[in-house]
Amino acid sequence: MVVSAFVFAISAFAAPTPLQAPLQAPLQAPLQLAARPSIRLMSSNFLPTTRLTPHVAHGRSSQTLLAASQSPQPAAVRSPLLPIWLAVLVQMLGVGITLSTLPVFLTNLGCTPNQLAVVISIFSGAQMVGCPILVGLSSRIGRLTVLRACLGGNAIASLLTAVSSSYTSIACARAMAGLTAASIPVAQVAVADMLPPGPETSKALSRVASAASLGIICGPAAGGLVSEVARVVFDVQSTELQSRLVFGASGLFAALVLLVTSRVTLQSPRGAAPAGGSTSAARGRTATNADGRSGVGDGGGGSVGGGGDGGEALPPQWLAQGLCRWQAAVCTSGSVVGIATYTLFALRFLGYGQPQIALSQSCAAAAALGVNLLLLPKLLDRWGEAPACTLGLSVLGLGLSTSALITRQPFHALLFLLSRAGLAVAETTGAALTARYSAVEKRGRNLALLQSTQSGSRIFSPLLFNALYTHSVSSGGGFLPGGTLPFVVCGACALLTAPAPMMLRAWVARHKATRGTSEKEK
Repeated sequence: MVVSAFVFAISAFAAPTPLQAPLQAPLQAPLQLAARPSIRLMSSNFLPTTRLTPHVAHGRSSQTLLAASQSPQPAAVRSPLLPIWLAVLVQMLGVGITLSTLPVFLTNLGCTPNQLAVVISIFSGAQMVGCPILVGLSSRIGRLTVLRACLGGNAIASLLTAVSSSYTSIACARAMAGLTAASIPVAQVAVADMLPPGPETSKALSRVASAASLGIICGPAAGGLVSEVARVVFDVQSTELQSRLVFGASGLFAALVLLVTSRVTLQSPRGAAPAGGSTSAARGRTATNADGRSGVGDGGGGSVGGGGDGGEALPPQWLAQGLCRWQAAVCTSGSVVGIATYTLFALRFLGYGQPQIALSQSCAAAAALGVNLLLLPKLLDRWGEAPACTLGLSVLGLGLSTSALITRQPFHALLFLLSRAGLAVAETTGAALTARYSAVEKRGRNLALLQSTQSGSRIFSPLLFNALYTHSVSSGGGFLPGGTLPFVVCGACALLTAPAPMMLRAWVARHKATRGTSEKEK
């Protein structure tokens, strides 16, 4: 299915040029045939057509169109969100390749584990700085333009890593990769631009999260495939050279996707109202197109500034966004504990080897992907964002803490998978709540700061929870079994944070009731 999605992107997005025309005709039929499973997935499960019907506001239509240049396209694109989804997938595929290949590459160059940790931290620090800048820039020059810049930065950074021969040059390449690793927040803002606030936006955001999960899952496998092909087919026995080929292939693939999608644009009809358009019009803004540019004002989105369903009151920003960012930090800490700390725990207390650990993490990532694709849309339809977020945080906290305390199989494995499923729900709905409780001019900035919070948490949470793990092992755990302290602490933080989304929802409901009473009295 992943290969089919890539083939679909190439066949649907590459606008013909005079040089491509002689080659495109004979390839068009097999490309469309290979892309058929992806077309079926995108049209039915990714974002159904009914969700992209025009949103009528005060007699005006706000419709998101996918338009290429004036040249005819060889194939129709079913979902306007597909270019956004593809950009996130390709960048996260590069991240997945880096996670599995970079440690081997640095070890072959003679780097120490501390130097590896520094390189990883440099990426997270650069991402923390670059996300707000790029999201703000996307409000001026366009969402897709910045997404392409992210793909270009990813391609260049991977190619620079492939030809680097020193620790310093690799660190610089990873810093560049981090500065341009803003595809997720830019994609989230683009989704908020294109759809009215509410469950539909949350469902589209879940597809963005699914694309990120799919890239992380497929990245290590893609890197291993390139290494194996280099070893078997081309007789490349050096692991260092194999790593260079992996990074080179990753960079070339990102460049290829950037090339074939370079003529695709997202735009709204000129003069159409944004989703929920009356508020933006009342503030004197012109309508924004779907790639984020506007003629007047901030250009930061196409949804109602009041958040919610087009008129609900916003909670105080310091409270709403503070709680959302704290939740993002807790979720990121849960991810760190569930990957890095869990690896140490499994090696020492569960008797796992590298194959069992890799299998556990792959199953956990697949569970997160399945939850985002299949379960979360149903939860949003039935409950909405806030209850789903509370459920995700509760499941994360209970699963993470009890999986460390219960080591008997298969209960331990089920609890571990349950914690990752809860993490997937909490992360996606947290981004949706950030967009929902943001004024239109602050939505992009708040989503960017949410990603920066996650990046900062990836720097500091490994130090904190690894220290807790070391203390728990050396002291025998105290009243807790050895090695379980970081899991219990992180799980408790998630459980304590779980009521926060419902608190924000209750504030909005109370304010709405008070406003309705006041209007009746008048």
